Amino acid sequence: MKLNLNLYQLSRIGIALSCLAACYSMAADAPSVDPDYTLYTKPQQLAVLPDGRKIHLFCAGEGSPTVIFTTGLGDWSLVWNKVQGPIALKTRTCAWDRAGFGFSDPSPWPQDIKHTTDDLESALKAARIDGPYVMVGHSLGGYESLRFADRHADQVVGMVLVDPSIPNQAQRMKAVAPKLSIALKKLFAQDASQSKTCATKIKNGSLTLTSADPDECFSYDPEYPTNLKNSMRALDSKPARWVTKASLLAQFDTSSTEVINKSRNFGSMPLRILTAADPQEMPPTIGSAAIAQYPTFFAEFLHGHDALAALSTNGTNTVVQGPSHYIHLIKPDIVISTISQMVDEIQLKTKLAAKQN
Repeated sequence: MKLNLNLYQLSRIGIALSCLAACYSMAADAPSVDPDYTLYTKPQQLAVLPDGRKIHLFCAGEGSPTVIFTTGLGDWSLVWNKVQGPIALKTRTCAWDRAGFGFSDPSPWPQDIKHTTDDLESALKAARIDGPYVMVGHSLGGYESLRFADRHADQVVGMVLVDPSIPNQAQRMKAVAPKLSIALKKLFAQDASQSKTCATKIKNGSLTLTSADPDECFSYDPEYPTNLKNSMRALDSKPARWVTKASLLAQFDTSSTEVINKSRNFGSMPLRILTAADPQEMPPTIGSAAIAQYPTFFAEFLHGHDALAALSTNGTNTVVQGPSHYIHLIKPDIVISTISQMVDEIQLKTKLAAKQN
């Protein structure tokens, strides 16, 4: 499905819609298949939740701590394909798919971070994936990482947030860039409506896997292997998937409020924020008045990252030069080294504590 904003444009508007991974519009010339994608072409572990739904977990590696990868809004576990493998060489790693994305079942519940974090907790419990954990979240995934850490302070021993959304982001944008806020809300509403259109057409039979697809509901990244495209088409032929995707878009403002925690304090827990330095151009369709307000919001966004780093006495915010919002895809080595150093630090600390005992 073609969204109003493309992946690159959405990458730095702060709301950080990471494109609906199964749906964004791609270039005409398909690049060669990324061999790393082949590891993600079928479900690996489907954790059964108390209500019977299944949440998909892609786990690799052994050891402690367990690194939990959470994607940005609209992505699924495959987006960590350049990072997860190298980290799995030294410890256990698990990337998960939100409801309605990747190989996870859709959900009847609103897709705010309260419910998505509930799903993560339930999936880890059902799959018997215990802590200690290092939470790694990109964009919206920073919200679930923070909320999970709030709930499990005794089990989360480190955190890496890759260009994360900031708490109360919707209201902060409205306050400093009201015209930009209104313009982007309209685009989000249109994109959520397009997801619902896919659901409606599938439900009434006017859209099938073999029919014309003017809304590009079944359009996928050309880098996906054929069997992965076929798997995603089969899953996305269920209307409930599209309703769930639409809900995640619609609930962003709620999620940005739910993550607020004025008493949040991570003590000396290792906390690393990676901020993309390159503020991107706004799509011209939102209008010149809205575009003119973007620099003001971008400054607020950077300030929010500094505030996140300050939640720990062992927190840092590193500005990464060059890449856009998708640091883990454009400069994966930076993300890999950041997580790797944290895991080394935690493992060494654990060994020293064991020797003292």
